[in-house]
Amino acid sequence: MGVPPATRLLVLSDDERFQTEVTATINHCSDLTQTIADTPSAARTHLAGHPVDGVIVDVETDRLDAGAFHAELQRSWPTVSVIIASPNSRATLRPSLSFHAFVCKRGPLLGTSLPELLRIVTARRRTDDRSTVTP
Repeated sequence: MGVPPATRLLVLSDDERFQTEVTATINHCSDLTQTIADTPSAARTHLAGHPVDGVIVDVETDRLDAGAFHAELQRSWPTVSVIIASPNSRATLRPSLSFHAFVCKRGPLLGTSLPELLRIVTARRRTDDRSTVTP
């Protein structure tokens, strides 16, 4: 039995500070890999060609309609876990925006709690690389 594959993450954010914090955190975890996309278009391009286990969506990203992007994720990549990142509490998000987890971008525990959160929300989804779900 070999080493399980790394959990593959896509981070959609144009916030350089947040990108740096997430990268520093992920780089210390041998079981996590990441790709940064700074626009929704770049995220779609990556998703179309590379399987991922989870997407961290910074709701403050320019040109991002979080609701539309989330709906697209659910429609085209339904097995991908969605983690919402915001500088504020969940109360600032649309009530219709469903997601697997929430992280506060400026939270003091971002670096220590993010890896475990990512492992938990992607654990069941890592077993299937198919982009669609069979009923």
